[in-house]
Amino acid sequence: MRELSDEEKKAGPFFQLAWTIGNALSIVDVSGFEGQILELCRNRKYGAARQMLVLSLGRLGGSEAEETAVQLLRDEGVQLHAIGALGKMKSKRALFELERLVADKRPEVRKEARKAITKIMR
Repeated sequence: MRELSDEEKKAGPFFQLAWTIGNALSIVDVSGFEGQILELCRNRKYGAARQMLVLSLGRLGGSEAEETAVQLLRDEGVQLHAIGALGKMKSKRALFELERLVADKRPEVRKEARKAITKIMR
């Protein structure tokens, strides 16, 4: 289990509740609410609490979900989850951005980017 970031500590119980709600939404059928899910994913005020929603973009699929995930590659709070979503989508559009992340200073980002590229190229 990882240590909470300063942002997460500041948010206190709100962070844990928001993350739990996001996790639940990532599991259930959200048909008809895709637009709201995309909005929540893009809204930086929710910080890392968006992680599981961002990961669920891979399940949502579609060009708007793909575009959102690509944009979120630059958001450190959800970057790893965006990488995972793009791998799940097999997003050829994201290959350039993912290849850039293979040279990232953080080993976990490099590892997830390589995994996503492998999934996309299969």
